[in-house]
Amino acid sequence: MNPTPDWLETVLQKPIDELRVELIGQFSSEVSRLHFMSATKPETLILKRPRYERDERVGESFIMEGQFYGSIAPQLKIRLPVCYGYGDDFIVLEDVATQVISFKNGATRAHLERALPELSVLHKTTPEAEWSWIPTFADPEFNNTLANEFNRGWERNRKALLDLCPEFATVGDHLLGRMQDYYALLGQQATLLQGDAHLENIPLMAGTSKVVFFDWQGPRIGNAVFDIAYFLVMSLRTEERRRSEMYWLTTYQGTEVSQDDLMFYRTAVAARASAIVEISARHPDVLCVDSGFLMVAKRCLTAAVDHAVQEVVS
Repeated sequence: MNPTPDWLETVLQKPIDELRVELIGQFSSEVSRLHFMSATKPETLILKRPRYERDERVGESFIMEGQFYGSIAPQLKIRLPVCYGYGDDFIVLEDVATQVISFKNGATRAHLERALPELSVLHKTTPEAEWSWIPTFADPEFNNTLANEFNRGWERNRKALLDLCPEFATVGDHLLGRMQDYYALLGQQATLLQGDAHLENIPLMAGTSKVVFFDWQGPRIGNAVFDIAYFLVMSLRTEERRRSEMYWLTTYQGTEVSQDDLMFYRTAVAARASAIVEISARHPDVLCVDSGFLMVAKRCLTAAVDHAVQEVVS
């Protein structure tokens, strides 16, 4: 799909002039800002397109994200961008200004203090029957698909992954052939999940103390701590996570962390590490270049070691 004034006119259903496309990031998608004139007024929107090396992600698509904005977003009490149009290979969204963030430095205390309560608001959403198109961790077929990706990635890339975190060897060997059981546990006490909750997908908006929720290509139905583990493990430097994650988990829940709570949290940490291995199954090249992915991957594998996730499911 090549963005042109005629194409954007079709999407927005209004005359467009002087379209300029500014690439602003390449993540799991290619993200661009569209600068254009409409009725002599300058406007901007965000265009997301797939990256060729990150396609075929299990249970994720632009169609799914468009369905989310059309059928579920209006029911939620969290801040979301407006969706203006979507197709198999694109989605056009509101351009929401956000504060500068850094994966390297990690989420600030102010960011955590705003993001966790808003995740709690999201997690109060009761899944509805017509949302059957959203992958659920209670679905054995979905779990087996994810587990098979883990098995393939671990068998193919074990050495490269252990170069990042040698201590992960015991965990990875244990999860081989068992990962579907971990995902099945996360199917209990199910609610709506963001699915890829980290500081870039739930940033603070510019000039405010509120957060906005981006990237709904892969929503999930499952246990709420799945999102919390993703946010804390991916968004905090390892030393900070070790020091404060139980404080933040308690803050999120509003109560002391029970043994059951901790079991689900450790299971979600295993799922986060598994996702790194699953990505390497489809795109082993991500392990061959010095990138932000390697930094986040090391955080995720290390967290699984710290929590001894191999002891959750025997």
